[in-house]
Amino acid sequence: MPSWDYATAATYFVTACTHGRKPLFGKIEYDKEGSANQAFLMPTAIGAICLEEIDRLAQTDRHGKIIASVVMPNHVHILLEVQDAERSEQPTESLTSIVARLKRGVTHRARKESPEVKIWQRGFHDHIVRSDADFARIYEYIENNPIRWAIDKYHVE
Repeated sequence: MPSWDYATAATYFVTACTHGRKPLFGKIEYDKEGSANQAFLMPTAIGAICLEEIDRLAQTDRHGKIIASVVMPNHVHILLEVQDAERSEQPTESLTSIVARLKRGVTHRARKESPEVKIWQRGFHDHIVRSDADFARIYEYIENNPIRWAIDKYHVE
């Protein structure tokens, strides 16, 4: 939203896609035991880096709290609470700078192995969570995204 201050304490749903929507992060595997409700990412080396960087952000960031996340073959979803300065005891950091730090961390580490790789599409999509119902819908979407991969709008063969 053009008039919104993205350093405002709020909960955001973020989607960041890979460059060209290439499946750089891995592939979705389904439970071989017959459960229709089990699917997970089999990460590539870059996918493992992405998972580690999200975990690092969740453990160390003073400005954002990751509530839920999922790494898919060609995109990442994160439900993130940007915290205000009073809670973090630091000046509030914007959503844009938090996402940029994640993308930069993944890129920096991946380029040690593959210097020419282009990982991220420019920018990211965000949605400001406005209600408990909105939060519940997004949380459920993130949790079930792997099982719905075949019908996901970002799915490519």
